[in-house]
Amino acid sequence: MLTLIVLLLPGMARAGDFPVADLVIIEKAARKLHLIRDGEPFRTFRIALGIRPIGDKVKEGDFKTPEGRYILDRRNPNS
Repeated sequence: MLTLIVLLLPGMARAGDFPVADLVIIEKAARKLHLIRDGEPFRTFRIALGIRPIGDKVKEGDFKTPEGRYILDRRNPNS
């Protein structure tokens, strides 16, 4: 097990090795998250959302995903 971890370490990228996004766009219907830098997407991820993510979030427990503009003011360097 330890050998496997040691062999994988050189190839593992850390969060600090990736460019920082200027904007994050989520396409709820397509279940995709796009990271944008200088107006161009540089990374896209498939994402999981609530059971019924489409539509406005009204209350806790309605299984909707909140929409809007948010400021991302922190980044986990170990993620």
